Amino acid sequence: MEYVLEFIFDLLFEGGEEICRNRKISKWIRYPVFGLMVLVFAAIVGFLLVLGWALWKESILASLLLFAVAVAAIIGIALKVRREYLKYRS
Repeated sequence: MEYVLEFIFDLLFEGGEEICRNRKISKWIRYPVFGLMVLVFAAIVGFLLVLGWALWKESILASLLLFAVAVAAIIGIALKVRREYLKYRS
């Protein structure tokens, strides 16, 4: 089951990334795909932050770990977007 889910998500995200990069594809397709990808990543980070907030009373260590993972995800996403943007400009 793990391999099937990994294949599906890999196909969706890499396919979405290729669609967003390809200028031959219409803007009416590229922009909604980009928006959906942004919403998915924002939902994942938001879920980690909400879960970390909910666990604050039970386990401070687990909560801090979830906050650290969420911050690392935000930094990773920002660096990836910056790198792709700089590649796009040159």
